[in-house]
Amino acid sequence: MFLDEQAAMTPSSLEKALTRANIFGALATQFKGDWEGIPTLDELNAPTLGKMEICR
Repeated sequence: MFLDEQAAMTPSSLEKALTRANIFGALATQFKGDWEGIPTLDELNAPTLGKMEICR
């Protein structure tokens, strides 16, 4: 989620951004290295789509 002068930060968009950041951080810290743990877009969206298990 990117913000510019046209977009206003609302409580729901803030919650969505923080949830996404939390998921990203949790997945990224499962591997050693700087970019090896970066999740794919499918992995990042899985928890919000109701998929509870992510195989990596």
